[in-house]
Amino acid sequence: MIITRSKALESIERSLAPHRKVSVIGCGLCAATCETGGEKEVRQIARLLGEKGKQVPAELMVDGVCHKRLLELLARREKGRLDGTEAILILACGSGVQTAAEVFDLPVIAGLDTLFLGQIRRHGDFREVCSLCGDCILDGDASICPITRCPKSLVNGPCGGAEEGACEVIRENRCAWIEIYEERSRRGSLDALKEIRSPRDHSRHTRPGRVKTSRS
Repeated sequence: MIITRSKALESIERSLAPHRKVSVIGCGLCAATCETGGEKEVRQIARLLGEKGKQVPAELMVDGVCHKRLLELLARREKGRLDGTEAILILACGSGVQTAAEVFDLPVIAGLDTLFLGQIRRHGDFREVCSLCGDCILDGDASICPITRCPKSLVNGPCGGAEEGACEVIRENRCAWIEIYEERSRRGSLDALKEIRSPRDHSRHTRPGRVKTSRS
């Protein structure tokens, strides 16, 4: 789940200042779950733009703005409604915005800030648990990622600054390495913590990444 938050209306207004007719496209997957780009949010921002003197020719949704083929189908299907549009406001993550820029020969404006890959703890409560580092070590740490959940990204923690189980950097969080220790203790596998892990291989997380399957 890609976690996003809405940009301030003033910021969106500045980006849209040169454009009078603005269509809005929301994402029915991640952004909808975050309540930043679902049907409700698309209608809301369209209404606000109307109050600011903008015309909104189309209010559209797609199940994954980052899916280029789906977006291309949407563009063809809704061509009549999009005719005359001068810019498109995208309520999706940064991947969705860049995908839309490849599909539409128009200025594409980001309506959201992309924050992190998150875990859904409960409705409206998200926590970052993965850094997409390309070198997963979850099998060795009781399925707790120290790269992400430790602010120092220590692979041979803990740092020694934790107090009463609280992280030295973010006091409201528990120390990830204490959690790893407790889970390993519960599983009877504390000996694994004696192994000194080699420094991370950052070459495995080169940018921009690309993966092509046999079906591509």
